[in-house]
Order: sequence, then structure tokens, then C-alpha cells
Amino acid sequence: MAQESNIDMKAVAYIAGAGIAGVLLGAFLIAPMMAKAKAKKLEKEKQQAVAAKK
Repeated sequence: MAQESNIDMKAVAYIAGAGIAGVLLGAFLIAPMMAKAKAKKLEKEKQQAVAAKK
């Protein structure tokens, strides 16, 4: 009664694995680097604002 599927499950697994790896890479590597860069930029702007007040 069950019909054979034409979808290659190995290819689906590779695609799903790549998607999960991309999310993990973004969450644990890229996001902290971006947050650090943003904090550095804000600190620089703060220093410039303090220097401009003097």
C-alpha cells in the first residue's frame, strides 16, 4: 500500500544540516562579533561627544 518516495532523503538531510549549521554559526560566532563591533562604535561616539562638550 505504501508508495515509494522519489525524494532523496540523503540530500534533504544535507540541506537541513547545512541550514542548522548556518544558524548555529550565526548565533555563536557572527552575533558576538557584531555586538563587539557595535559596542566599540558606540564607545567611540561617546568619547567624541564628551570631547565636543569640552
